[in-house]
Amino acid sequence: MNFSERLRELRAEKDVTQIELAKKTGLSNGCIAMLEINKREPTGNTLIALSNFFECSIDYLLGREDDLGVIQVYPQTDKLDTLNADEQKLIDFIRKNPPLNATDWIELYAELPRYMQESIFAELRGMYLGYKAAKAEKAAKEKK
Repeated sequence: MNFSERLRELRAEKDVTQIELAKKTGLSNGCIAMLEINKREPTGNTLIALSNFFECSIDYLLGREDDLGVIQVYPQTDKLDTLNADEQKLIDFIRKNPPLNATDWIELYAELPRYMQESIFAELRGMYLGYKAAKAEKAAKEKK
């Protein structure tokens, strides 16, 4: 399945129109339409926006995976509804006191129960995707 087919399929599953998808992702109506008829290639930022909205990997969007994967994108909020109190407390602690180096991260991560590792990974991935999008946006503005 190619990208345009996958996009149409996911949009139909979520039961949203092209206009609704455009508004919810910050993309233009024309962009969505052109992507769905395979007249335009998605940019990195477009793929990130769609991946976040559909809660799937970019590889899934591109047709390189057959399943949605295990990616969960959580909003940047103070309280994540999907986490229990212990997980939320740990996330808050890490946000306020990030380890200084990779070794500290690895040691902290290795000591956690598996379910907390998965929550932490999802949170860090969401933060990383936000960082990459902001960096790409800044680079695009600097080019202009």
